[in-house]
Amino acid sequence: MRQHPAPGHSSLETMTQEEYRSEITLNERGKEVIRVDEEGFHYNGQFIADAGEAHRLLVEFLKKQTA
Repeated sequence: MRQHPAPGHSSLETMTQEEYRSEITLNERGKEVIRVDEEGFHYNGQFIADAGEAHRLLVEFLKKQTA
């Protein structure tokens, strides 16, 4: 079954890089705490390059939210 393009879009239209942008944001009381985007993991606005540290911070945040 062929799908038709969404209203306002042509079947030949290509998506821009901005439309493909993907990120996950976790907030606490309206403040961004964790963001994962194409650059990597950010905690309280600071880029965290170490995967082990990023994992520790993510687990700590999730445990705090589910306690």
